[in-house]
Amino acid sequence: VGVAWLIMDKSSKLKTIGVLGGMGPCATLYFYTCLLDEAHRQLGAVQDYEYPPIIINSLSLKGSTEQGVANSKQILSQLIEGMKLLIKAGSDLITIPCNSSHSMLNEFKKTSTIPILNIIDATILQIKKDNLKKILLLASEEAYKNHLWDEVKTEGIRLYIPNDIDKRIITETILDVMRGSASRHNKRATIQIIKQMKKTYKIDAVILGCTELPLAITKNDTDVRLYDSSYLLARKTIEKCQKISP
Repeated sequence: VGVAWLIMDKSSKLKTIGVLGGMGPCATLYFYTCLLDEAHRQLGAVQDYEYPPIIINSLSLKGSTEQGVANSKQILSQLIEGMKLLIKAGSDLITIPCNSSHSMLNEFKKTSTIPILNIIDATILQIKKDNLKKILLLASEEAYKNHLWDEVKTEGIRLYIPNDIDKRIITETILDVMRGSASRHNKRATIQIIKQMKKTYKIDAVILGCTELPLAITKNDTDVRLYDSSYLLARKTIEKCQKISP
């Protein structure tokens, strides 16, 4: 387990953010840049002391395969230990830039003494504000299997799920990011899924419901609105680090 004290000044007026990351490492790095972007936007941060203190615990997580969770007990144990280490290091809140791990969020909360933010709630909140009704979900096979995004349906939103062949294409795009070697073929195929779903179902937007996907698919690739779950979690995280009572 690696813990990086990127910015650690307990005299800060802002609360200390604990990032439970490493799922995967590239997505965690991207999330950190999202936190900095939101610190610029919300806090006007320029000098080092104007940023919130951030602790990143990048887990070398065992117990999963490219299809998803292979050993849920092993993964949960590692996540809880990683969370405890963040609390011990001085975190005031925890944020997890990984959609699939949120299937275990209730178990995290049982063992946590500090708030844990929810990437799915942060994304759904923005969709509700924008009053959109037809949304395509691009996610990991694990997220589809566990119905992680079904809550969006209770908000009067129609959620469109790709077929099994398209799910596999999305998985390969995610794996490309994890490998650090982007495949133009998989990216083009994923963009084609979006185009086809827009043509067939008149979708209003797409949820990038895996934290690797924003590293492959951006607003420059499609005219369909994208909801980047990583960025929306970062936005909520910076909001919350200003609001928690001492």
